Amino acid sequence: MDLAYQLVGYAASALIIISLTMTSLLRLRIVGLAGSTLFAVYGVLIGAWPIVITNVVIIGIHCYFLWKALSADTYLSTLEVAPESRYLAEFLAFHDEDIDRHMPTFVGIRDGDLAMLVLRDMEPAGAFVGRKTNGRLDIRLDYVKPEYRDYKLGRHLFGDGARFFHERGYRTLTTPITGVRAHDRYVEKMGFAAREGEYVRELA
Repeated sequence: MDLAYQLVGYAASALIIISLTMTSLLRLRIVGLAGSTLFAVYGVLIGAWPIVITNVVIIGIHCYFLWKALSADTYLSTLEVAPESRYLAEFLAFHDEDIDRHMPTFVGIRDGDLAMLVLRDMEPAGAFVGRKTNGRLDIRLDYVKPEYRDYKLGRHLFGDGARFFHERGYRTLTTPITGVRAHDRYVEKMGFAAREGEYVRELA
């Protein structure tokens, strides 16, 4: 029984350590909440009430910030910029390594591309680059900074914000299958379907 209790404590410690490595604040809160809950259970099992009280307080803090993050109104918008935008170039250069990890198929912008900054509460949270090909838009880059990867920007871009594409005459969006599971999973959640070596989404 003592070994079982220890395993609960080790698991709780592991979750808390893992949460501190998260770049996404939402994931940090969720994993941290799981770790604190398990630690509270561990405290009850061994009769260590200071541990229980401390982690109950931490659970409350995590729940508060999760509620705040999930229920708060967030202003989302897109800002079209010129492909040669200096700010866009600096943004992409600053996040170059992270972009390469999540969308290694992106090789840069060229004249004629559709380039946008994706804004969250008026702060640049991501970048979007599309290439016009035979009446469709091939997405070359759909990047969001780690701390904003809670799908809100994607749901805006391909949900309410999809009128942006409609106004420019696009009815079909495509994006490469990158082989990066996190990115491909995101694309699938945004309603794209794998078809002939790429992801495709038809806009209603």
